[in-house]
Amino acid sequence: MSWICHRCETENPDSVDVCEVCDAQAPRINSFIYDRVINDDSTVIRWNAECCDRVVIVYREKQYDVTDMNSYKLEIESFEDEAVQFLLSSDVTDDRRFSFVMHLFRAPIIEFSADKLKLKRGEQTSIVLSWRIYNASSSVLRSLNETIRISDHGTKTVFHDTACEYTIEATALDGETLFSKQVSIKVFDECEIEFEAEKYFVFPSVPVKLSWNVKHAKKVWLDSAEVKTKGSKTVKPVKNSTYTIKAEDEFGIKEEQIEIQMLPIPQVKSILVPTPTITNNMAINVKQPRYNVNVKFPKINMPLVDTEVPHVPKFPEMGLGVDIEPPQVASLTDLGLNVELSPPLPRFSLKESIKKVFNHIKNKDNEKH
Repeated sequence: MSWICHRCETENPDSVDVCEVCDAQAPRINSFIYDRVINDDSTVIRWNAECCDRVVIVYREKQYDVTDMNSYKLEIESFEDEAVQFLLSSDVTDDRRFSFVMHLFRAPIIEFSADKLKLKRGEQTSIVLSWRIYNASSSVLRSLNETIRISDHGTKTVFHDTACEYTIEATALDGETLFSKQVSIKVFDECEIEFEAEKYFVFPSVPVKLSWNVKHAKKVWLDSAEVKTKGSKTVKPVKNSTYTIKAEDEFGIKEEQIEIQMLPIPQVKSILVPTPTITNNMAINVKQPRYNVNVKFPKINMPLVDTEVPHVPKFPEMGLGVDIEPPQVASLTDLGLNVELSPPLPRFSLKESIKKVFNHIKNKDNEKH
């Protein structure tokens, strides 16, 4: 292959960049690099061209004008050896060609995980590391204390109570390029909930003070309302009620509940007085005298004092469900008593009594004579 100098019409071999007759500078490529290991179906090529007026890339029979550029992203159609040509032209020559062969490799794919990424402070916890690696020539697992070679897939169980990091390094199929993926395990404090009520058994509508103090929480809710990590609230339950406080920490949501129960209001439905039972029968004779005494009282004039009897509320008016049944009045016969009453005495007359006395005295005198 050769190139022809337009200035002196000299044919020069491709191995020289300067005309052998007139010393004219021919266009040339000084460097060419590319991404050998790629993550997708494209690679970026980079070059350094000198003494050029125009630069064209030819790849798989397609041409791309890259004048005034020094890099270009090529879409790769296969991972076999791929050839790239540069067509360079200037006022010295327009017949200069450079060819490069690319050796491409797919980038390693690293799947790396741990079954636990968050540990509770102060607790020794087992952690299972799992991995699967593709397109790698070799791989190692690194930690703070050791580095071990690993296969393309596997697991490892470790124990920690402090924060730690593990890294897998995979060497690409080119034997040089390194890829890595890291797993970080952190330690957090679990939230602590203190939740209490002033009293747990109350009558309806009696105020109750709820208090809480939550540590190491990101968010706190009392029932459905977000609240501060420390506080209090007064409630007036009218029925059995449950209050819930929830706290979110690094491990999820934790909750505590308080139940306030109602005390029943005492209600008197009826007052029952049992009828006394008398086992002995008794006979009682009651004589009821009747007197006819006309007694005249002197008329006394004195002012009367007007008084108003205060209104005594009934039980329903006082809000008490009290139903008092009237007492049953038992007769003397029901009580087992045999009562006989004498007939009423004749009407008493003072005048007739005096007259009878005088007649009696008179009859006594007549008997003497």
